[in-house]
Amino acid sequence: MKATLESQYIVAHPPLRGLWYYSLNHARALLHHCPFGFGLSFFDYKGEAGNRERTGRLFGRYEAPIYECKELGYPVATPAEL
Repeated sequence: MKATLESQYIVAHPPLRGLWYYSLNHARALLHHCPFGFGLSFFDYKGEAGNRERTGRLFGRYEAPIYECKELGYPVATPAEL
């Protein structure tokens, strides 16, 4: 079974503490222990935010597939009413 890790929070925010740090290390641990079972996804409307470059810097040593949505931005894809 393959799973996709939605990594928008990690790649779209500058390095912070707390949840960002936990999310980054959790994703790295999953990719390290099961490299062919996970992929990474994020939103980058028309590539303007540079999320692919940040994903490469953060996860470059893992050979996980990267799925990028360039058709809409993260605020459009996630309803604010949650």
